[in-house]
Amino acid sequence: MKMAVEEINNGSALLPGLRLGYDLFDTCSEPVVTMKPSLMFMAKVGSHSIAAYCNYTQYQPRVLAVIGPHSSELALITGKFFSFFLMPQVSYSASMDRLSDRETFPSFFRTVPNDRVQLQAVVALLLNFSWNWVAALGSDDDYGREGLSIFSSLANPRGICIAHEGLVPLHATSDQQLGKVFDVLQQVNQSNVQVVVLFASPRAVYSLFSYGIRQGLSPKVWVASESWLTSDMVTTLPNVAHVGTVLGFLQRGAELPEFSHYVETHLALAADPTFCASLNAELDLEEGVMGQRCPQCDHVMLQNLTSGLLQNLSTGQLHHQIFATYAAVYSVAQALHNTLQCNASSCPASEPVQPWQLLENMYNMSFRARNLTLQFDDKGNVDMEYDLKMWVWQSPTPVLHTVGTFNGTLQLQHSEMYWPGNQVRTR
Repeated sequence: MKMAVEEINNGSALLPGLRLGYDLFDTCSEPVVTMKPSLMFMAKVGSHSIAAYCNYTQYQPRVLAVIGPHSSELALITGKFFSFFLMPQVSYSASMDRLSDRETFPSFFRTVPNDRVQLQAVVALLLNFSWNWVAALGSDDDYGREGLSIFSSLANPRGICIAHEGLVPLHATSDQQLGKVFDVLQQVNQSNVQVVVLFASPRAVYSLFSYGIRQGLSPKVWVASESWLTSDMVTTLPNVAHVGTVLGFLQRGAELPEFSHYVETHLALAADPTFCASLNAELDLEEGVMGQRCPQCDHVMLQNLTSGLLQNLSTGQLHHQIFATYAAVYSVAQALHNTLQCNASSCPASEPVQPWQLLENMYNMSFRARNLTLQFDDKGNVDMEYDLKMWVWQSPTPVLHTVGTFNGTLQLQHSEMYWPGNQVRTR
C-alpha cells in the first residue's frame, strides 16, 4: 500500500498536482481492534468523533476511502458500517461470496475474485482427474461454512460425491477442541477418501495439520483454498511434507519485482533511532485509537521475519497478494482522478470531495495497475485469471509451482506436475 501511494504521488499519470495521504492501522485480526480505527476514519474532519445528522450528503469524514481489511470475517463487519455512510471500501483479500450482495454492501469492492469463481475452478480440477469421491472440510467460521456450502452446490450436480463434510476448529488449544480435530481426521480416514477439499483459514489448517502429523495421518491430495495455500503459518509447520500433495488456485495479477527491495529498505529505515524519534509528533491520535506504542516494534528487522515469509518475498510467491493490495490503491486513485475531472496536468474540479461522490465513480470503473487493466463489475468484483499452483519440495518449506491456469476453462500442464511415486490419485 505504501509503495503504491508513493508511486502515485511521485508520478503524473494520476492526480497531477495532488498528493495522497493515509492512516495505516493493524487489525490484529480482531473485530474490536478493527472497529476502533474504522470509527476514527468516519470522524468528522478536524475531530475525533462521528457527528449525528439526518442527512450525511455534505458530511466530510477524515478519509475518502478505506483499503482493506484482509479477511472476509472482518470485511463483513466493516463493510456494513462503511456502507451506511457510502464510504468506498476496497479489500485486497476478502473473497467471501456474501460480500457481493449490493443491498447489504453497496460500497464494498475488492481486487480479488469472489470465492464462487475459485470453487468453480476447484470443481473443474476434480472433474479433470475424475476425483469424484472426496471429503470437504472448512474452517469453523463464516469463510469456511460459506465455502463448503458453495462447493456442495457446485459439486453435487456434476456427479462429485462428498463422502464426508466437516468443520475444523480455528484453535486446538483445549481438550474439547483437540477432540473435534481428532473426530474430523477419524471421519476422513473412515470415508476412505484420498482427495480432500480444504476450504479454510490458515489457523484452522494449522490446527488440523499439526495434529494430523502427530497422529500419523496418511498422505492425501489436499485441494487448498487461496487463504492458506501460501500462508507461512502452514508452510513452515514442522514435517508438513508428510500431509501429501497440495494443489490450489491463486489469482494471477502482475509481478512487482521491486517490492522485496522496498520492504528491505523501509525496515532498515525503521531500525534507525532518528526515524522512530521523528514519529513522536504523530503519536497522540494513534495512542488514542490503538493504545500505547510498542517500543520493540520500532526495531523490526528483515532478518526477524519468519523464514517462510522471507522466502515468499524473495521468490515472489506472494505476488498475488502484493498486487491485489497495490491495485486496490490504484482503484481509489483512479476514482478520485475521475471525480476531480483531472487531465494530464491538473485537477480542475473543486474540492472537497464527499465519499459518496467517489463511490459513484467506482461502479463499473476500469483502471490500470502496472500493466493490467482491471474493471469492477456491478457487484464490486474483478475478473482475474487463476494459476493452479502445486507445492514442490525444494527446501524445508514448499515452493509454489505453476501447473495450470483457469479462466472459465481449466488448462493443465501435466508435464509440470509432480506426484509422489509418479501416481495420480483417482479416488
